[in-house]
Amino acid sequence: MDAFSGILYNLRKRHSNSLPYTYTGKIVIAVNPYRWLPELYERETQATYVDAVESDVKDSLAPHVYSVSAIAMAELKKGKGQSILVSGESGAGKTETVKILISHLAFISSEMGGGEVLQVGIYLFQKLLLSEE
Repeated sequence: MDAFSGILYNLRKRHSNSLPYTYTGKIVIAVNPYRWLPELYERETQATYVDAVESDVKDSLAPHVYSVSAIAMAELKKGKGQSILVSGESGAGKTETVKILISHLAFISSEMGGGEVLQVGIYLFQKLLLSEE
């Protein structure tokens, strides 16, 4: 089995088990499940990924888009500029993924003290709107 076939096999297997996220290196691949999976987006899950990044044990957790937002915010705290690229075909779930990322970034901001939550949310939403043009 070549590498490409292995990736497709893994994506198909995870998708059939309602696990839409897969890592390939530092990249998170998301396969649209075409339904909401509430157990993946609970507040406890959000906090778990923030704690894992801060404790440097993120590799012990299942792949999730929250790892991307948690790492980005951790690097921002260190003064390093960050960008998150969400790419895919029409109907792939890009807008939904960005909403999930923004929600998690707002959660992290609120845990940091909350003063910047509204500003961060407005800024991120404006960037989302601009990217959709």
